Amino acid sequence: MHILMVLHNYPPEFRGGVERSVEGAVAGLLELGHKVSVLAGSERTAMEPQVLRERHAGVDVWRLVREDIFRTPMDPFDGGLVPLYEQSLATIKPDIVHIHHWWNLGDDIGRRAVALGIPVVLSLHDFFTSCSLFFRMPDGVNLCEKKEEASSCGPCLFQRYGVDERELGILAAARARAFRAEAAAAGRVLAPSSSHARRLARFLSIAEPDVLGLPTDALAPLPEQGVAFPRGPLRILHFGNLSRLKGVELLAEAVELADPEGSAIELTLAGELVEGDLKLGRARHEGAFEHARLRTLASAADVAVFPSLAAESYGMVVDEALRLGLPVIVSECGALKERIGARGLAVNVDSARPLAELLKLLLREPERLASARTGAPGTLETARSHAEKLVGHYSAVRALPVPVVDIQTPLLERIERHRRRTAEMVALMQRLRGG
Repeated sequence: MHILMVLHNYPPEFRGGVERSVEGAVAGLLELGHKVSVLAGSERTAMEPQVLRERHAGVDVWRLVREDIFRTPMDPFDGGLVPLYEQSLATIKPDIVHIHHWWNLGDDIGRRAVALGIPVVLSLHDFFTSCSLFFRMPDGVNLCEKKEEASSCGPCLFQRYGVDERELGILAAARARAFRAEAAAAGRVLAPSSSHARRLARFLSIAEPDVLGLPTDALAPLPEQGVAFPRGPLRILHFGNLSRLKGVELLAEAVELADPEGSAIELTLAGELVEGDLKLGRARHEGAFEHARLRTLASAADVAVFPSLAAESYGMVVDEALRLGLPVIVSECGALKERIGARGLAVNVDSARPLAELLKLLLREPERLASARTGAPGTLETARSHAEKLVGHYSAVRALPVPVVDIQTPLLERIERHRRRTAEMVALMQRLRGG
């Protein structure tokens, strides 16, 4: 089977969470004997749209580079890339297209593949398909639970951009229709966790996606180093991109509340500072790290703590900590708690106090942490196990008839919207000139 992975970016240009998970899926599919190509977007721009041919880890990568003009997630369609995308599909000739993200590419790439007779599978890694602000967090902290539509999104976007609220609402409603149509055209829609699947079904008004966890690297733990708790202080490790949203400040505050004297708990933070003004308390900051360094840090830790304030769709750091043999403490919200099994604890993160109380409990009753350390984690997907399940989905979708899609009407609606908006602007200019 020839599978085409489609997403917003890909190494060597960029390697974030979605890119890492696709790399793992590609490796697993290659191991199973399938042919895989990648079609990716780019953060680069050019004088005119273009296709770059690259190779990464033995895989052909077709990279679509946008024209250097203004873009916004409120209207992700990119007409300049449409012919390049369709020409690339015609040249690659995949048996199935698996779309992981639309940013940098457009809002109709699933339907365009289907229109060419190619079945499509979607993986919805985040909330981009249901929010013009990308992550459904208008205040940067709290998850918006409203559906994407004119009445709810117009006022929200107006607060952010300060332009025509009515027009912003119209854009949001059109965007919502586009992504519902993408889901309807797909043979299967996947989500990385149950909590994320439930939210997506509600936000997009679609059937609940099938759940398939993401592949993560097999990280062999090193022998334990240093003085383990309770013979020494409780050694906490938090790693990943360090930000308020990931709960870094909340964790630092909880440590100081649980251990005011600073002798019973040691906190190590590893990763790049996303915000330069984070209040890290007495934590030791290790900076950016590679997997080899992460294994060393984990061998000198008693527990990994991830008190994210976001409704995480997956959270690969939890898998990495579990693979390294650490028990974990995670936020109750989102998907982090779904994979901890008996090797972790979940805590409320509305404030630092519940986490501080849990840390104090572990200081008083260290056997609780010892029990968690020997507990079994939930299901963790390897590249191969993930790929085997993907192939099952692909085979089921390929056995279905490819649906008929309408890609013309949305374009006509877009043209009419711009025509009407242009006419309104001309009329306004005439009134201002007294004409």
